[in-house]
Amino acid sequence: MRSKKDIQTRFLISIFFTLYCSLSFSQVVTSPAFPVVDQPVTITFDATQGNGGLAGYTGDIYAHTGVITDQSTSGSDWKYVIADWGVNPEKIKLTQITPNTYELQISPSIKEFYGVPDGEEIKQMAFVFRNGNGSKTGKATGDKDIFVDVFAAGLNIDITTPENEF
Repeated sequence: MRSKKDIQTRFLISIFFTLYCSLSFSQVVTSPAFPVVDQPVTITFDATQGNGGLAGYTGDIYAHTGVITDQSTSGSDWKYVIADWGVNPEKIKLTQITPNTYELQISPSIKEFYGVPDGEEIKQMAFVFRNGNGSKTGKATGDKDIFVDVFAAGLNIDITTPENEF
């Protein structure tokens, strides 16, 4: 029979491992961890993850970005896209933090950044990162769009489990 201390130790190791994996191997990380519709959020993009299409790229990187709302007809029906493909307003230009790591500031709030009207619920932010002319892209594995959940104001909990049991 396992002791209470052994169970607690295994639990803490499991939590640490889960957090380490989610932070170390994520293509996109948000700060805060739970983006709230009426607050700003920082998106951190790791160009080496996902399809790796922008890994080692040294030029400017832009976010092709919009949102999935309760008015979207499918999970790929982006609304309120900031600019057409290849159009490069300063608002969607990422800042290089380290080689292959970039940040995008979404402010003053997610809702205001995208211009979503009152009464429409934002469910996710959608991204494809690209170079200026769109010939190189940073996408999720499988060349898919990247989606980040957006939460309503209040207490939010997101429970994740590792893909593989230990």
